[in-house]
Amino acid sequence: MRKKRFASFVLLVLFSLSLTSLTLGIEKSADFKTGKVIYNVEGDGAKTLVFIHGWTCNKDFWAKQVEYFKSGFKVISLDLPGHGKSDKPEISYDMNLYADSIKAVMDQEKTEKAILIGHSMGVVVVRQFYRRYPERTAGLVMVDFYLRFNIDTQMEQNRETLVQNFKKKDNEEFIRMFISSMFVTESPADLKEWIIKEMLSAPDYVRASSIENMFQKEVWIDDKIKVPLLLIRTDAPDPDNNTSEELAEIAGDSKLEILKGVGHFMQLESPVQFNQALMKFFEEYGLLK
Repeated sequence: MRKKRFASFVLLVLFSLSLTSLTLGIEKSADFKTGKVIYNVEGDGAKTLVFIHGWTCNKDFWAKQVEYFKSGFKVISLDLPGHGKSDKPEISYDMNLYADSIKAVMDQEKTEKAILIGHSMGVVVVRQFYRRYPERTAGLVMVDFYLRFNIDTQMEQNRETLVQNFKKKDNEEFIRMFISSMFVTESPADLKEWIIKEMLSAPDYVRASSIENMFQKEVWIDDKIKVPLLLIRTDAPDPDNNTSEELAEIAGDSKLEILKGVGHFMQLESPVQFNQALMKFFEEYGLLK
């Protein structure tokens, strides 16, 4: 058991070092109603990319994208309120709050318009940003989450059960199991350990509140998206996965990209393939002009 734990620790240290060798750029902060929102800026390109992490994650999850895109873009990666280095007051963390925190960062950077890339819960956040600030959205990239979700009575009950589990004390084993379900057999061991460690660092009240607010009915209205949209997801078997038909109904100017043999954190598991897919989308849909 000790040998196994030591081996996991070594893998974790090695992976952490591989990420810290990449730079997210200059670290800054924006004043917001929750306190400080911490973000990084790298590159000075004419077009701006804003990367939004998922539930209980942080801006470090985009390190390999920042490194790739910084030569041609201005790249902003931020810790949403309650996450990473941003302030963490004990409040309700809803999707409007997260969307407004992005606006606060863009305002401080004097960025009028950006392409927003959201992963997992970040998909819900960037879509909410688009609803509130369409004039500031040049395009959207949604990574491995739903476009549509039916919030019925059963789903509301399941959500409440999940929230209560996240509120429990000594719930680390439950959270580990929940996060582990997001990986596939091919997911690297060092990456899995690092992701679990990072996600476990989020406060319990942030975990519970974000999950609760992520699946509110008002977030899942079936409205249209009128900017170029890339939906990029895994090939994991899931009956609720978005189809190209659904995508076309919601956003006519859109593209579906499926990455094979990767888990939920595809931007870390297969960064070369992921980055190339984004760049191809930017080129094909005129987002570099």
